[in-house]
Amino acid sequence: MKIIQAAQSVLQDALIYLRQIDRNTYTQNIPLLSDSTIGQHTRHFIEFYQCLLSQSGDGTINYDLRRREKTIEEDPGVAAQQIIEIMLQLQEEEWSRTCTIEADYSLNQPDRVSIITSLDRELMYNIEHTIHHLALIKVGLKLVFPDLDLPAHFGVAPSTIKYQQAHQQDEHFVTP
Repeated sequence: MKIIQAAQSVLQDALIYLRQIDRNTYTQNIPLLSDSTIGQHTRHFIEFYQCLLSQSGDGTINYDLRRREKTIEEDPGVAAQQIIEIMLQLQEEEWSRTCTIEADYSLNQPDRVSIITSLDRELMYNIEHTIHHLALIKVGLKLVFPDLDLPAHFGVAPSTIKYQQAHQQDEHFVTP
């Protein structure tokens, strides 16, 4: 299935920096990213995939129920292992099933929102979510690990790359 390949490709991009970054750099607070770390952004998108995979059997996905596991954000080796496990689990899931997504966007009283969706739609969301975090991670890596060579497509949506390629003759194209 193409969506699984897309998810695995994006996750494979994360392995590029995880296999090269040291623990101190991975956990360094970056003022430009509101003092967050590369590790925190990495843990965040990993745990979204973990929620999707672990909760899919129940038919209700709630990303608010992330574990927020410190070892993922503190150890790039643990994060890499979690990504490899996710990539394997992606192949085992039946993605065409309907499910419900739940969230609570209130800051005061609980106010849960529940919407019908599908697992493949949620996988698509996770891909886009990961690309967004890879873009932030790329900014952070340029600051704390400037010698790391990342591919040009790292943290860039495929639609943006296609747009740029189609308009590379234009002098003043704007990327979305």
